[in-house]
Amino acid sequence: MTTQALMEALNSADERWLCETEERLKLRPARLRRKKLGYALLIAAALVFLLGCAAVLGHMRAEVPQNGLHYTVEDAGRVQNIDLPDTAMVVRVDCEAQGRLPALRFGWLPEGVPEPGVTAGINYSILQLLEDGSELELYPGWKARPLDTLLAEAGMTAEEAGRWYFGHHCEKVNSALLEIRAYDCCSIHGRDLLLGMDGGTAELVAEGTRGEYEMLEIRVDYTSFYEASDHPCPAAEYVKNYLFLFEPQEQYLLFLGGSDSDYSFETLEKIADNLEVRLTGLTLGPTTARWPLVDLDLGRG
Repeated sequence: MTTQALMEALNSADERWLCETEERLKLRPARLRRKKLGYALLIAAALVFLLGCAAVLGHMRAEVPQNGLHYTVEDAGRVQNIDLPDTAMVVRVDCEAQGRLPALRFGWLPEGVPEPGVTAGINYSILQLLEDGSELELYPGWKARPLDTLLAEAGMTAEEAGRWYFGHHCEKVNSALLEIRAYDCCSIHGRDLLLGMDGGTAELVAEGTRGEYEMLEIRVDYTSFYEASDHPCPAAEYVKNYLFLFEPQEQYLLFLGGSDSDYSFETLEKIADNLEVRLTGLTLGPTTARWPLVDLDLGRG
């Protein structure tokens, strides 16, 4: 509903309410005018509140694709069509193409979740990112630059960079997954963030604000996907919870996802509330990648 249509509906309701009140209570004209003014002010205040909320949440939105998603991608000189008819939900973030690389420190993690840096597998420290450079290939010329130069631009020593992270991913023995990532807007600008890319049903559980962040909470049930495939997974892992937090001033996105069996939204919120975020001095420019989507599914494929 547009603002104009909403105002017309409110005015119409206001007139009907006044007519009924005048007829039933036989109010005097002067009192009726005061009543009308007070009622109109309440309506106006409510409208300002609603429009204000819409403005606050204007950078991030979640949508259920009605007819699937279709992309035409030019990659390495080759054009290909990508059809994703079963995607459960897509999240879109409106932000500038440039930004700074965000780094994280974890103040609280659930019992049994190993601290970052001691987990077998991928090391998500800023130091490892700058040393390895695999993800930095997205940014022209980064990988060829000396580590000392990158650390100086980040505003970190090597020791500091080893204690700050751009993410954390862990998998318990029972296959319960947890992923925490910080995305600069350059990495997600103009891209669709996909949940349930191959199937499942999605529910927007909550939207609003949390502190300085715009917030979305989404639950995806992958039962139909797993039952139709040979992908092994315990039944307790069929449902995933996803928390999105976008900081509109500094323009970065926090993504937290976990299996519903171990990581409720309350748990994800507590992790997020205890995150320390530091924007490095590494300024990111437009990437060379032209891929129009980011797959955020946990533990799939």
